[in-house]
Amino acid sequence: GWLCLGGLAQALALAWPWGGQSLPALQIIGMATLAAHLSHCQKAKTAFWHSWWFATMWLVGTFWWLFISLHTYGGMHALLAALAVVLLAAALALYYASAGWATVKIVGSERSSTAASIFVFASAWTLAEIARAVLFTGFPWGAVGYAHVDGVLSSLAPCLGAYDKGWVAAATALAIAHAIRQDHHSSKYQGKPASLMWVGLALASLLVLQLPGYKHNFS
Repeated sequence: GWLCLGGLAQALALAWPWGGQSLPALQIIGMATLAAHLSHCQKAKTAFWHSWWFATMWLVGTFWWLFISLHTYGGMHALLAALAVVLLAAALALYYASAGWATVKIVGSERSSTAASIFVFASAWTLAEIARAVLFTGFPWGAVGYAHVDGVLSSLAPCLGAYDKGWVAAATALAIAHAIRQDHHSSKYQGKPASLMWVGLALASLLVLQLPGYKHNFS
């Protein structure tokens, strides 16, 4: 359920629902749901399927408009057009499923350092994005870096492209997930819902970065 919502949130973070205004904070929050699942995975196979489900929902929500092209303008039956969109999303999601598998296979979940996990996940995700864009003629629609044309990461646009910003976004999402997981295992707060404190802090910080004009402070 959370993976489904996270994938759809990442899709909504792109420009189309908001009159051209992307929501970078929502993209980080959506990806953080996947990162949280991966940070608890003990088996690479489980990470594969978690990542596949998340990416399938994200991609369906990202290029749903293909249904209109196939059905309204192409004359394909509505059920077949919808099935074609879902199957395409499911096939392309295999790139990201492989990224999730590689993350857990290479660094594991509990036994690895936070820095190693963040680097491997962000790099594997970025390689999956590039593979989707170039293999089999390429299907580059909706790369997560495009959710950051506004917000704080847009200040890095002169030196970072869409895939570089996607790397930073993936690294940030996993960093948040690791912070919540580590706090959950800590006894510092003695029974208080400390993980909720981390969630609240992360959400507040991301929403601040979303505020209009905030990015100009970094320009």
